Amino acid sequence: MSKIIFEANEFILEKNDLNDINKEILKELIVSNVFQENETTVSIHIEDFYNLDSFYIRSLGFYPFFEGFSKVLFIDKGGLTHRDSRLKIEFYEEVNSLGDGHRIDAKISGFFIKYSTGETEIVSKEVYHLISLIDEYNICIDRSANNKGYELISNIQKLCTNKKILLDSFLQKQEIDLPQQIKISVEVDDKNDTIILKPEIERDGYDWFPSKILKGRTKHKYTDVSNHKSSRVVFGSSNENVLAEIEKIKVKPSYTGTEVKKLLEQPNNFFDSEIVNLTELLSERVLGMQLFAPHAIPVALKYDNEWIPGFKLDEKTYLTVNNSFDYLRLKEAYQFSISENDRTVYFKGKRFRIENVKSIINVSKIIFEDKEILTEEEIKDELKEGLIVKDNVEELLYISPTNIENLDSFELYKIGNLNTEFKLKDHQREGVSFLQSNYFKKVTPGVLLADDMGLGKTLQILYFLESVAHHQRKMKPVLIICPSSLIENWKDEYSKFFKQLSFNINVLTGRKINLLNDISKIKQSEIGNIPLIITTYETLRINALKFCAIEWGVVILDEAQKIKNPNALVTHSTKALETEFKIALTGTPVENSLNDLWCIMDFCVPGILGSILEFNKKLRLSDFNPREAIENFFIRRLKKDVAKDLPVKKELKIKEKMFGEQLNLYESTLSQLQVLKDNDLLKGSVVLRAIHELRNIVDHPLLENDNLSFIEEDLFSSAKMKITFDLLKEIKRKDEKVIVFTDKRKMQYILKQAIQNIFNLDVNIVNGDVPSLSNENSTKLSRQKLVDDFQSKEGFNIIIMSPIAAGFGLNVTSANHVIHYTRHWNPAKEQQATDRAYRIGQEKDVSVYYPISIINDEINSFDEIIDRMLERKKKISEDIMFPSEKIEITNEEIIKEII
Repeated sequence: MSKIIFEANEFILEKNDLNDINKEILKELIVSNVFQENETTVSIHIEDFYNLDSFYIRSLGFYPFFEGFSKVLFIDKGGLTHRDSRLKIEFYEEVNSLGDGHRIDAKISGFFIKYSTGETEIVSKEVYHLISLIDEYNICIDRSANNKGYELISNIQKLCTNKKILLDSFLQKQEIDLPQQIKISVEVDDKNDTIILKPEIERDGYDWFPSKILKGRTKHKYTDVSNHKSSRVVFGSSNENVLAEIEKIKVKPSYTGTEVKKLLEQPNNFFDSEIVNLTELLSERVLGMQLFAPHAIPVALKYDNEWIPGFKLDEKTYLTVNNSFDYLRLKEAYQFSISENDRTVYFKGKRFRIENVKSIINVSKIIFEDKEILTEEEIKDELKEGLIVKDNVEELLYISPTNIENLDSFELYKIGNLNTEFKLKDHQREGVSFLQSNYFKKVTPGVLLADDMGLGKTLQILYFLESVAHHQRKMKPVLIICPSSLIENWKDEYSKFFKQLSFNINVLTGRKINLLNDISKIKQSEIGNIPLIITTYETLRINALKFCAIEWGVVILDEAQKIKNPNALVTHSTKALETEFKIALTGTPVENSLNDLWCIMDFCVPGILGSILEFNKKLRLSDFNPREAIENFFIRRLKKDVAKDLPVKKELKIKEKMFGEQLNLYESTLSQLQVLKDNDLLKGSVVLRAIHELRNIVDHPLLENDNLSFIEEDLFSSAKMKITFDLLKEIKRKDEKVIVFTDKRKMQYILKQAIQNIFNLDVNIVNGDVPSLSNENSTKLSRQKLVDDFQSKEGFNIIIMSPIAAGFGLNVTSANHVIHYTRHWNPAKEQQATDRAYRIGQEKDVSVYYPISIINDEINSFDEIIDRMLERKKKISEDIMFPSEKIEITNEEIIKEII
């Protein structure tokens, strides 16, 4: 064994004590500057020593390491800062669960433990630092000055996180925190439109601190005694600057009006960002409260856009407004320029004179059916301000870390409170275990559950939430954001599926939004009383600051395609939410283009697809597959693949020739269109009116008549009505139920009247006039209540629905017949409507009917053209990664086919 001396934080070895082999090994370490060579000795600093490989330590003859237990004892003479109190350290071979065991008869000497038997061992790095702190504490004369005694005890406690370094029972009950940083919590005062800041300590069990420090004059020590423990927050020489930042909050805790905007835009002007955790003011992604200025975003579409309306500004400059989305972006850019007194408008990467843009907006209003032309003053009134986030549009500004290598398998964590009449299907078990694995293993900040419509996404989410509550026993509040029509569905499904509910549901819309003030004060709640908040996208957008001031445990977006537009304030508001885990739910994550998928994934896992500009460049590469890029962060199953127990779905197209007034009107309108085309007048709003007329005529000639009173013979002057009522009579014979879809209010009224006359049935209509939620001050039933009424009645029954109003979440499985009286020009939307009946829970075969008005065998009618186009669009939709709701029919395509 080499003779080793320890002094001045260095081990010193005599060269003569080393054999030839060891000297050769030493040369290597000297060349590497690990050891320093002197005339007769070599030395190594303590930090370098602990980085040595065990091979070198053994070869050079160092003493072995002590592998037993160390325990710090407090000899109390009057408290932690009393000058006569002392600390000492003892060593044990083994200890029991109480920290007792066989004590070693040994003395500590610098870096060595010397046994009475003559053996010597080297202590670990942690124990050496521990010994140094104990010595410093014991020789400290004035432990009260700058809270030095508490600081030393706190540093000792931090070293005792090692399982082999223990504290005695007294020291275990002393909790001391010397915060080097604080975080800010935010409360919102609705009455005064004010936010209130409070300083918090980032340590469990210190919820008592804000109320104590905000009372009275500022002190250097705050104590709370509870649960047989003393908890202290201490400010000394090492963290005096933290107290200075807290004092700023005490002097000015409230911000209102423009102050809020300035605080959120430039928080560094108010607080030291190295001390105050400003990301807790809102989420780390939030830039601040700013005027909203939309980007011009390129769209990589998977289909041909054949008609692009454009405006020539000069010989070389064109401004194109491709669709209503473009138009809204242009209008918002114009509004922004007005607010900034800018005489140019930035749009699609170029600048245009504001006078030209104003004219283009006025023309676009006519093309895209805007209600009226706004004045500049009205446009100023429409300026939007909101929480703006690092949007990753032009460049990648915000990335969330992921850890996919930890997710090697999914295993279902079962719970016992699912009602006995329900059982997870195989694909639902897989979906829940996917969510659980990602959440519990902290693999990713969020996921996309993109199951086909009707596969039970709601049950999967609710089961997942219940499993988290059962596993953790306490949680931060949970937020579900959904279209208003689905709020009652979430409430009803939760109480239906589970017994002994873990969550306390609150619907926050309208005036009830004030409850957020109470929820913002809740950090975690025990199982059985965890807040589960349900709200709408619009409520979130309007009250973004209030929602984003809360730390959520889980945030769920139902029908997540609502945030498909990166240029929408609701998208920014959603991405500004601070949460531990995010789930996006949608059966159609691609509506307009693959940019929609990008935007949803940028909510779930920011940065996973790069910036939107990078994403669009990659889409042009043949070897880039977006599905592969996100495969670890989403799950998608189709009904045809997993719902093997679903009954058969039969689709039938039934044709009938137009006759009488209907045929005359149709042929007359066609003739007029041909004249317009021949004179180059068939464009702009004329096209819209022509298509509108033809679409009305093939449905029912009465739609072109403003008179709502008509005789019974008029009701059946339509080929489609004849088909529909022949079908209804056959469905009545079978004593079964049927949904009739049409988006036209007058057509719904005509159908209702005809059904009343023929079947003596007063049927319900579900459209945009029907509220999404029941209102206690209104006699109107909600959409869900009307559906429940329809479902509860035995035997034959009919319900008339708008495919849009019924498109989200409504479950109508008591109906096994669907009639698409008016075709929706979007195949995915039409499929959504059908899936109200054809979904999990349907026990009968489902028949889907498409009544088609025709002219003759030689000329294709409007209905036939729409049907053929929908089939083609459906095929295109199936060829890309997800069904796309923008794979829809355009006005231009129709006119091209008709004329």
